[in-house]
Parts: sequence; structure tokens; C-alpha cells
Amino acid sequence: MSRREFLYVLLALVFINSFLGFFFKQEINKNGHNFMQLMYVYFIGRYLALYLNVEKQKLRKWTAIISICSVALYALVWIFNDNYLHLVKSCTFLSRNNLWSLFNSIVIFLFFTTVRFESKTINWLAKGAFAVYLVHTSVWIRSAWYGNLTNIYAENHPALAWLIVSAIFVVYFIGVLCFDPLRIVITKPVENKLTDWCNIVIERIKKNK
Repeated sequence: MSRREFLYVLLALVFINSFLGFFFKQEINKNGHNFMQLMYVYFIGRYLALYLNVEKQKLRKWTAIISICSVALYALVWIFNDNYLHLVKSCTFLSRNNLWSLFNSIVIFLFFTTVRFESKTINWLAKGAFAVYLVHTSVWIRSAWYGNLTNIYAENHPALAWLIVSAIFVVYFIGVLCFDPLRIVITKPVENKLTDWCNIVIERIKKNK
């Protein structure tokens, strides 16, 4: 896509996710806890990676300051009583597709673009995070996960329940990461073929213009 076409796509995603989804609670993305929101943020990240031209030191400084202030603000909201900030919590802080959460996602993304990680472990974990997300959003995994969470918190002391849930998450995360290379071997040929088909269609469209 050209830069202008990319902007049109972003405006369409803003309308669908932040306008229809957040303000009017349409089913396509009424709270941001879905793949639509993730795709939305990825498109924004890709646009910034291609077209943002800011000095790294300045970008790191301001994104770090904004991120720290945001974390502090989130913490203050959760510390205060629900009776005073119920509306803020439910409408602004819990929905991922509201503009405030989206802004913070962009700031954090920009901060990490200024940092280079040489650690193979960190890069391995980061590379598999998307696979972990896709697996845990499946209907079967999600229903079993939330059902077990409810039972764990109901049957154990909160501190013990937290430790159990954390251990389960670590095992699940590593399990998915270990399975992901096999998934890549299976899906890569399909992705390559789809890419070839898309390129053929694009070339034909260009010739017909």
C-alpha cells in the first residue's frame, strides 16, 4: 500500500474499533478483547515503523516518561474506592479499544523500538507471544482456562491461588512456544502460496488500471 492508502485503512480501523466499538458497543469490537483489536494495533505499529521519523534518544525519553505517568495513573485508579471511580474503571480503563488504552499501547510500542535486545531468550519469548495469544483466544482453550481459574480461586487462599495460576500460565506459555516451530513448518507453505496468489492479483489489478 502507498502511504495514503495505509492512512485510509487506519481511518477505517479507527472508525470500526474506536468509534463503533468503544462508543456504540457494536459486536465487532465492543471491548477490545479480541483479534480485531490486536490487528488494529499491529496496523498502527506497522505504519509508525514505516513512516515515523524521530530521533531515538528523544523518542525514548518522552515515551518512558509518558509510560511511567500512565502506570502511576492506572495504579491510582485501582487504589481509590469503586464508589468514586466506577465509571472511569468500567468505561475508560477496562476497555482496550478506548483511545486512552490505544494511546498507551502506541507509546509502549514506540519505547521498545528504541531498545535493541541481544538476549536470545527475550527474543525467543517475544517471537512466540503472538502464537500464545492466538491459542488462548480459541473457544476450547478459553472456556477451559476461565473455568479452571474460577475453581482455583474459589477453592484456595488468594495467595496460593495466585501462585497456582502463575505456574499454570508459565507451563502453558512454554508449551505453546515449543509447539510453534512445528506450526510454522506446517503453515509456512500455505502462507507462501497465499502471498504468491495475492501478488498475482495485485499485478493484474495494476495492469487493468
